[in-house]
Order: sequence, then C-alpha cells, then structure tokens
Amino acid sequence: MRRSPMQFGVLLVTLACGSSSRELSPIVLDPLPAVGEVDGVGAIASWPRISPRHPLGYRVMVPQAGASVELPKVYGDDGRYLGSLGETGDGPGQFIEPLFSRVGPGDSLWLFDGSARASVFTPERVFVRAIALPVAPWDAAVLPDGRLVIAAATSGAPLPLLLLNGEGAVIRYIGTPLPDEPLGAMRRIVLARDATIWTVPMLGSWRIEHWDTTGANLGALERTPEWFTPYQRYQAPAPGIAPQPTLQGAWFDDLDRLWVLGKAVDPDWEKGIDTLDARGGESGRSVISDPDRVYDTMIEVIDLQSGEAIITARLDATWPFAAEPGVLMRVATSRDGAHFAELVRVREKDRKREREKERRRMEHPTSPLPTHD
Repeated sequence: MRRSPMQFGVLLVTLACGSSSRELSPIVLDPLPAVGEVDGVGAIASWPRISPRHPLGYRVMVPQAGASVELPKVYGDDGRYLGSLGETGDGPGQFIEPLFSRVGPGDSLWLFDGSARASVFTPERVFVRAIALPVAPWDAAVLPDGRLVIAAATSGAPLPLLLLNGEGAVIRYIGTPLPDEPLGAMRRIVLARDATIWTVPMLGSWRIEHWDTTGANLGALERTPEWFTPYQRYQAPAPGIAPQPTLQGAWFDDLDRLWVLGKAVDPDWEKGIDTLDARGGESGRSVISDPDRVYDTMIEVIDLQSGEAIITARLDATWPFAAEPGVLMRVATSRDGAHFAELVRVREKDRKREREKERRRMEHPTSPLPTHD
C-alpha cells in the first residue's frame, strides 16, 4: 500500500511594514495537497522540480540528475502517483537528463531535457515529437503561438535569451550580458498577458528586465530593498561566510501586479549550517542542514507604474520555488529518504472580511468566531 505525505494547516505570516510597527500580514498561505509518495514506484529519490498544474488535473514532478536517470512522474490533484513519462535513452520520447516541464498551446505538455532537447506530449501524456534545442535550458516558456523563449544554462553567458520557432530554430537573440553582472546570474522567465517577456536574474542585485519578442529592451525594474544587499561574486554559505540573497521567481496576478519571490538571509543563519567530518585528510565540507534557519522567504507585490513594493511579507520558513502563478513549493524528505513537494497557494487577504470579523469581535467579545480564513 502506497503512503502519501500528510497535508498541513493554513499558514499566516507577519508583515514588516517599513517601520518599527508590525501588523497581521495581508498575505495568506493556503495549503494544497503535498505531491509525491513516501514509498513504492511513486517515490522520488532525488530533489525534484514540479510543473504548473495541468488543466486536466495533474502535475509533473521531474527528479533532478543523480547517479541514474529517474523519469518524470505524474501526480493527480490529490498528490498521488499516476504514472511516469517516456523512457530512458536518447531516442524519441526518451530522456537523458529531464529538467522541467511546461504547458504549451492546446494544453500540450513540454518536457525539457539537459541534452538540449524538448519532448512534446498530448494533454493525455502521449508522446508526439522531439525538438532539438541549440542550448541546454535553465528555464523556458512556450508562447501561445508555439514559439519558445529559452534562458541558457550557461553560467558565463546567462544572456542573451533565445527566441525559437516551434522546430527549435533560432529566430533571434534577446539581450546582451551586463558587464558588471556576477558569474552565474541565471534567468527565470515570466510571460506577461501582453505577450512581453520579463526575466529575473537570480543573483547579484534586485533587478527584473522587460523585453518584447522583437528583441527590444523595454526597460528594467531596479530596487534596493533592505533585505537584498547587492554583491558581485556569489559564495556558498559556510561557517563564517554568510549566505547571500537571491531572487527565485515572479508571476503576474489578475490585476497585472508583479509578485516577486526571493530568499533573504535569516538572522540566525549559522545555526542551519553544518560541517561534515573530514575524510582522507581533506577539510570538512559545509552543508545546509536546515534551510529554514539559513533563509527567510520574501514575497513582494510590485506596482509596475511606480516600481515600488505595495506589499512586502517575510516568512521564516523557506519556500524557494514558484510552481505556477500564486503557488509556492518546497521539497520535503521522508524518513526513508523519499522526496516530495509541499505546496501552498499565496494570496492577498480579504481585508474587508477581516475588518468585519474585527467589528464583530468588538461588538460581541464573548461570541465564538471562526478562526480560519
């Protein structure tokens, strides 16, 4: 009998309001079913990346490269295993190093591989065709007309982006590298409803770039929030070497506001780093043993007209990935070593409802009221 991870309760977070005052945050995290199996064929042995939810009610979880290739696995809305995609190998419908998946036109399913290839499946997960890519992708987006935007997994040249046709041929390059950018500032890609492209450099500074498909640079948002101190060179955290902030992703809501996900340095970060015992005369290697003690999660809602954050929330728990617009993901590990995805939906609290609840509390202080949102 397969065992699934347990679900967890509603999470409330605290908002830092830009002053010494603190109030209940306008951000709420609603739990979604955890995705994955604790044991059996649906269990994942390596760190996974999760896809956006497919309209047919499933998600694809892609185990990252390990000692052997694990195939992408499919899970239903209840988080339970439904089957795998493809086979291992370098032929059509096969995978050498599966990386991540995206949903394309007609609800098609696109699986991107580190061998510089994309495999296209029907919504029912039947293989259709393979597309050779000019580079291995770090991130990718499928435009409504079937064209692709690719951010290369090349640390020395995260720009330009590549705009490809549906067969993988380069239409044009978008952007040029910044001269003072730290090595390895890979880009996340965000599509806007007006068909323009936003890119999020993950390292160095708080900067989000704006492009159109002609290759024109439409500008950039640049901020210096208190939690993001710019840096020129990335260093992995270790005893005596503090972690550095990063931008992890972004998405647009129905009001065309830009939500930005980041990792900030936890004040007690040193408590989350351990040094492995030295072996063979070599010095010990530092590892992050508790990500929640090393990093905090930052959520900012940006008004594009002013470029300013109209909502800022800081979570003590680490939610480092945006699975889709409004859904955050982190990886959890079972006692047996299986990895699964914990998911939450992030939303703005209904302040009108909260004011009504507060009014009722004031008028009837002894009356029991619901405590859930």
